[in-house]
Amino acid sequence: MMEDFGSAINLVFVHLGQATANHIEPNLKLISANYPNYRTHLILSENTNIFLDSNSDVSIFIYKPKLEIENLLKRNFQDTSFRNGFWRYSFERLFALSSFHQANPQTKIIHLESDIFLFPNCPLDKFLELPTMSWLNVDEKKDVASIIYMPSLEQTAKFERRLISHLEKELETTDMLALRSLRNSFPEDYNLLPSMSSGFPELQNMMLESDHESRHFDQMCRYNIFFGGVFDPAPYGMWLTGIDPRNNYGKTNLFDTSTILKAKFYIDPSKYQFNYNRLEGLTLTTNSQKLRIWNLHIHSKSLKIFNDSWESEIQRLVKLSQHKTVIQEFDIRIFFSLVRSNFLEGSLLPYVYYSPVGVIVRKVHNFVRRLGKGSK
Repeated sequence: MMEDFGSAINLVFVHLGQATANHIEPNLKLISANYPNYRTHLILSENTNIFLDSNSDVSIFIYKPKLEIENLLKRNFQDTSFRNGFWRYSFERLFALSSFHQANPQTKIIHLESDIFLFPNCPLDKFLELPTMSWLNVDEKKDVASIIYMPSLEQTAKFERRLISHLEKELETTDMLALRSLRNSFPEDYNLLPSMSSGFPELQNMMLESDHESRHFDQMCRYNIFFGGVFDPAPYGMWLTGIDPRNNYGKTNLFDTSTILKAKFYIDPSKYQFNYNRLEGLTLTTNSQKLRIWNLHIHSKSLKIFNDSWESEIQRLVKLSQHKTVIQEFDIRIFFSLVRSNFLEGSLLPYVYYSPVGVIVRKVHNFVRRLGKGSK
């Protein structure tokens, strides 16, 4: 039987499957260094290729799915071609958290996705006062498990049963859709962590203005004063640090508001100025107010942030963001990693064909052909 780590809050990360994730270990080191009074755990599946330093303070928990859950996941997520089963494992980590909670029944859990950067001044003890499971919302149809608070095993067990019921009824689903569905169906059992503030009304994506969105805005602001700031479901980090360059041939766009608007996120952080100093951490500012941001969802997985020198990178990005101009950055290591993985999977030709390089080659080829025809 696994040791029960007690009733204090435990910080729990999950990585299932065989996909690589170079940012996990440096992020765990940062969390352990910045929050030495909190126990940090990493849940892994038996086939996961993640190896931590032997001196790591992080506890490892090996997750083994129940047969009922395994069968449902196989039925619902038959296509695992995207990043080694990304959507299946994103959903399954909710069951892995439940399994960890069953092994540690007195524990209160804060689950952090592996690309969540938590600023050292985040008031984690405030979570202890929340009565129900809580997480974040991103848009009209989806919630997000980037941060989940699980205050008791009783609530987690009920959560697991409802997830199973959801999978049985919904053949096409994701963890994000499931979280939103459960919160809609059982509003008394699930709350939202704050991600907006009524003092910053322009954070609300004005392209989505309606009575429904206005009511939802109020829910997303509810605990802002209690926490003294907000948590980032995705938009703050995506705007400030870019999207995953693996999605765009090694390129990422910083300060790209169009990405936020196209995704129909409730939050548009581009209307305000970001600022950073060591005392207050990261803030959004108006002429008279400051809004603290306790974390960033680093969708880009930037190792410049998951690094001991994270402060200088945050300061660099904040300074650049003042101009509100899209800046494109290219990571050649990620590009060659993508080329290698597509070569191994036998998909290199179509990958290169549709890449920016392929587009340029075709344009040059067509231009040369037109010149040739014109000279005849």
